[in-house]
Amino acid sequence: MLVLLAAVATGAVAQSTYKVSVKEGTEDASNWQGKAGEGEYQALPLEGVAAGTAVSVKYNGTKKVKSVKAVKKAAAKPALSLTSPSVGQVIGSDGKNYAAAATLPTGVTKVAMIAYVSGSNGLAIALDDEGKLNWATAKSTCEAKTPAFTGGTWHLPSQAEWNQMFKANGGDEERCYGLNSAIKSAGGTALLEGGTGYWSSTPNGSNAWYVWLMDGDTDWRSAPVAIGRQVRACLAF
Repeated sequence: MLVLLAAVATGAVAQSTYKVSVKEGTEDASNWQGKAGEGEYQALPLEGVAAGTAVSVKYNGTKKVKSVKAVKKAAAKPALSLTSPSVGQVIGSDGKNYAAAATLPTGVTKVAMIAYVSGSNGLAIALDDEGKLNWATAKSTCEAKTPAFTGGTWHLPSQAEWNQMFKANGGDEERCYGLNSAIKSAGGTALLEGGTGYWSSTPNGSNAWYVWLMDGDTDWRSAPVAIGRQVRACLAF
């Protein structure tokens, strides 16, 4: 039995082109050909196939083909490659840091803003909320946030991490004004003030800590984990 695997991998930056190939180890693999759209048949792999393009494959050998299976492979994670990271810079979907959102190359989208740096490590805050979620869902949603990067970890900020980000953007961990201004300058959505507050990942007995924002100030409070609070992910690097 010959089984063709159309291995489709998105480009790491623009995620708009694909590669179509035969599964490694497929018998008589050299006799498979493919074409994208109305193009000519050619030997696999096909490189740079545009997203949404119909792909056809055919077998020119003498063996009996019993099945053909197409599988979309997961895109490779881009690696974080930050050069002299500093607070206020934007991290793009290519894993690199830029002085401002307007300087991102074509095809690269803004992902997060660097909000705290200690040496070569730090925290970048997502540019938008994940919504209003209970504590357990808040943690799992942040951990599953995309794009995922090698060399970086998405998670729900701890109480200490929230304070680090507030302080790094305003000189005072009891103020959120500076962080909000920086997020807006980076092209993101400011943290909501006067709402339900933002969960931290720090437990407090059977409750968990959340930060209440009002008139530029911060106030730490505790609530049952089943209650919904706003959620904003951060990326540790």
